[in-house]
Amino acid sequence: MVSQIFEGINDYNIGNPSAKMRKLRPEDHIDVIKMSHMPFIGKALAQTQNRQFLDDEKERPLNNMVYAAIFASLELEKYYRT
Repeated sequence: MVSQIFEGINDYNIGNPSAKMRKLRPEDHIDVIKMSHMPFIGKALAQTQNRQFLDDEKERPLNNMVYAAIFASLELEKYYRT
């Protein structure tokens, strides 16, 4: 999962050289994670948990990065609250 996050950020940085985002490292503190990292974290978490982002009727997958970011935020909140 971690390598998937790093690859997603690398791919983004290659495709968007004028708007590069900070690369994450496994030893980074939670405070260095930005909202722009959340979609990559969410996609990796969802894939490792075999989850999909579905519409309200749970019929069509939503491939929107916003849903991945929301999912990551909720998952990280659960993790760091314990």
